[in-house]
Amino acid sequence: ITLDLNNCSITRGNENETSWLIGVAQGAALTIQDTGTAQTGKIQSDSFEVTDENGKEVTYAGFGVLTNGTLNIQSGTVSGYYGVYASGNAAAVTLSDGKVTGTQIGMVVNAGAQFTMNDGTVEAPWAVSIGNNSSDYGTTANISGGTITGTNTGIEINANKAPLGENETLESKAAYPVQVTVSGDAKISAQ
Repeated sequence: ITLDLNNCSITRGNENETSWLIGVAQGAALTIQDTGTAQTGKIQSDSFEVTDENGKEVTYAGFGVLTNGTLNIQSGTVSGYYGVYASGNAAAVTLSDGKVTGTQIGMVVNAGAQFTMNDGTVEAPWAVSIGNNSSDYGTTANISGGTITGTNTGIEINANKAPLGENETLESKAAYPVQVTVSGDAKISAQ
């Protein structure tokens, strides 16, 4: 499926209690583009509050796009508390151009997901977070172009270790696999 923003914005309303504005299921593919001349098309999902059964306000993080499938961003902006959250060994995100922003993390790549960045921009306090909590799959990021800018970190790598078994020490456990390759004219900074 191709979603052409054509200078329009899609925003999650306050009454929507789903964390993600757009979800891509495993086995599905979505291409986001903005063919409008002004290039102002945007997907925006901010954090939201829900009143629980005790009358207390609970804040939830808003995801611009949550993907367990294939996501291609060719142009336009995807934004949220987490701009894009890719999780699972069937998740693959390619940023060819456009912009991903987050009020916390721009791009989360986790649990065997793959991230390829050829061009475009990722901006957030923690711009890109790459992690893995599974020994079954390796999480990978190949960044060959574009600009990654974080106010705290440009790229954060979290390779969790397997839980300890009986008579095991932390030093004997290998971290779950994470591979990050940066090449070409990619620019990564933390300010």
